[in-house]
Amino acid sequence: MQIHFSIPMFLALAIFLFPACDDKKKDIDPVCGDGILEDDEPCDGELLGGASCQMGGFLSGTLTCRADCTFDTSDCSMTCGDGVADEYDVCDGTDLRGTTCIDMGYRGGTLACTSDCTYDETPCIPAPCGDGEALDGEHCDGADLRGQTCADRGFFGGGTLACHTDCTYDIEACVLGGPEEYTNSYPCEVGRPCNPLVLPGPDLPQICLAIDPVQGPQCELACERHEDCPAGLACLETEGYSYCGPQTCEIPFSTCTLATGLPGLCIPEGEATLGQQYCRLSGARALGEVCNVDRYREIFHEYPLFAFQYDFEAACVSGVCSELEDSPTTGLGVCAELVCDALSVIDGALPDPCPTGWNCWNQSRVGSGNHGYGSWMRSVDVGVCITMDLEAPGRLLCHVLTQLTHAGEACPVGTACGPDMMSGSLQGLCREVSATPLEPGAACTTDAECSAGFACIPGDPFTYPEVFEAPYACRAICDARTFADNPACAGLPADTTWVCLTVSRFFTLDHELPEVHEGELNYVETSPSPLGFCVPDRL
Repeated sequence: MQIHFSIPMFLALAIFLFPACDDKKKDIDPVCGDGILEDDEPCDGELLGGASCQMGGFLSGTLTCRADCTFDTSDCSMTCGDGVADEYDVCDGTDLRGTTCIDMGYRGGTLACTSDCTYDETPCIPAPCGDGEALDGEHCDGADLRGQTCADRGFFGGGTLACHTDCTYDIEACVLGGPEEYTNSYPCEVGRPCNPLVLPGPDLPQICLAIDPVQGPQCELACERHEDCPAGLACLETEGYSYCGPQTCEIPFSTCTLATGLPGLCIPEGEATLGQQYCRLSGARALGEVCNVDRYREIFHEYPLFAFQYDFEAACVSGVCSELEDSPTTGLGVCAELVCDALSVIDGALPDPCPTGWNCWNQSRVGSGNHGYGSWMRSVDVGVCITMDLEAPGRLLCHVLTQLTHAGEACPVGTACGPDMMSGSLQGLCREVSATPLEPGAACTTDAECSAGFACIPGDPFTYPEVFEAPYACRAICDARTFADNPACAGLPADTTWVCLTVSRFFTLDHELPEVHEGELNYVETSPSPLGFCVPDRL
């Protein structure tokens, strides 16, 4: 708590420190407020006679002088400096009470705390919004609407466009046009405007475009410049129309720069065969660090809404701020799902970049494409850092062929590296195994019954078009990039021809690589899962 010491203490201190030059009576009484420290005045204006909060018994703070020339200890504190912002401290050390530069009215930056437990706003970035000029990507500013009207925003019924205090358009007074002025059918009519209130999120005009050959024509956010789009998107063009969409990039897991100038991270997405990768917003805060969940959300990496509102210093490296139990109260979350190059980690080309106690977990799956059950296309190799339970088995990642963890060590005693049948990679988990495992090829019900390097899977897929109808057996794990004469299949019974079948072929009816034939799309899987199992070849 903050303690206010009495004026006599400082009066006595001032008399002790500054005795009169002589003991003769002054002809002129001291004048309080003249900025001259005279007899019987403990202080005057900025003159404190060398006194301080600390000399009065406080831990910190700033001593001042009242108008009546007595000490003011209201800014002195007995607790400032203990690292905890109590009811009398604005802040203390790194305890900022969850306040950020943006909360203080700035554009961004990193708020700090001074030694006297008040906010240090020096590192904050001044917010240009509010100066009456729509600059630096602002949509508007005060009366400056950049020449836009309600009609430009998709409201054809008239009204008055205004500007919010955060320099985004205020469409409350705009009026929608009649139904005939918008495309209302599904699929919509390409090139025609959509009702601007159809899509949730930012108040942007919308237009019907055929961007996705699978989804067909649908309403997209329209734009004139990159700054019009949500922060994680760019203003792209197709068939003479502009729309907000993801920006592609070249080198996976490298830094990239969005068209708006914001920093990003190049992240693979979608199906491995298509090789798509997009520049997604990135920030400075690392995995596990505090972030403001009110301003960042996990979906689409596009919140806060626009580039001029984005604060790199307060954002997470991968743009994902997850909620905590007390987030509704504090407004704070934690940076989660740090993206990592899982394939390079699995192959040993790169060390696991995740913090101690975390592993880079490959999210690639078979059958997770955009074409529904039965396509069995594999998704891209992209990892996220997830926490590992180093004590209990089943959460420690490993390589199913080498049987080693990311640290190059064997799985804990009583466990072995087991695969995930639906995985798109050679990454597995250290799982419990039986002390008396079954022989290779024996009928089984769980992976735990099989030896290390084997898994309980449908044992003879070529005999059964519906693979899950095949009896389960302990089959050797193999690298499916070598189909015939695979070393992992050597030593199996010689009266059978063994091949290493990728899991990408397990689930198709003809057990060939999956294909997509949908609308204008016609292609075959060119990046099947490297995870395979030794099975009898076709008869």
